[in-house]
Amino acid sequence: MKKLSTLSTANLKEKQVYMAKAGMIAAKVHDKINQIIKPGINTLDLEKEAIKVIESNGATAAFKGIYDYEYATCISVNEEVVHGVPRDYILKEGDIVSIDVGAKVNG
Repeated sequence: MKKLSTLSTANLKEKQVYMAKAGMIAAKVHDKINQIIKPGINTLDLEKEAIKVIESNGATAAFKGIYDYEYATCISVNEEVVHGVPRDYILKEGDIVSIDVGAKVNG
């Protein structure tokens, strides 16, 4: 009978630990952004803060490099579709902001 996966149970559990850590780091990014987001801040500054949090926790940005994407976050403002690109935009009072972020731990 052919095996469907070459992952051992131990290897799978190890990967689950890394995924859980990555999820915690992504939550830390959202916590930090919630502390600093306000009218007058540039979305590129939010991107920089996300990178600081990811890297200071020993992870790498999961989105960076996928299909040549160069950012750690996807930031959409108001009517923009999900997965907008961070850009030189100053947030205004009443803007609706969506931020998506992912982290990788141990590759």
